[in-house]
Order: sequence, then C-alpha cells, then structure tokens
Amino acid sequence: MTPCFTPAQGWCTGAVISQDLLPDAIPHLTRHGAGSAQVQADDWLIVVSQTCDVVASKLEAEPFVEVLHCRPKAIR
Repeated sequence: MTPCFTPAQGWCTGAVISQDLLPDAIPHLTRHGAGSAQVQADDWLIVVSQTCDVVASKLEAEPFVEVLHCRPKAIR
C-alpha cells in the first residue's frame, strides 16, 4: 500500500500517521547511519514537514517527509 500525500486525506503539518500505515512507514524511518526505528503500538508519528513540502507536485523537489517520533512518558 502506498499512501497518498494530499491535504484532503489529512497529510499536512501536525497529522498523525495512523496505525494501519505504520507497517509501510516503519522501514523508511531511519536516522543517518542507523537501522529502522522501533515503533511501539502506543507511539505516535507526527508529520512535522511543512504541508507545502508534503504535497509537493514533484517528488524530486521534496523527497523526504519529516516526522516526530513520540513515546508516552511514565507518570511518576
């Protein structure tokens, strides 16, 4: 499944990547020189790229989407 990045489908700055898309997204979540990120079921991936970059008409212009990997913090 290839997700379609359009504002009509909610792909914009601040969008949360849904759980059903995680299996497709996880292999592409990497840090330079590291393996794929370990994303748990209760983690959130939030799109932080500017909306205009996410929906750019040419992939070559903006080939990456930046996400913020958020994990729940234990309450003490």
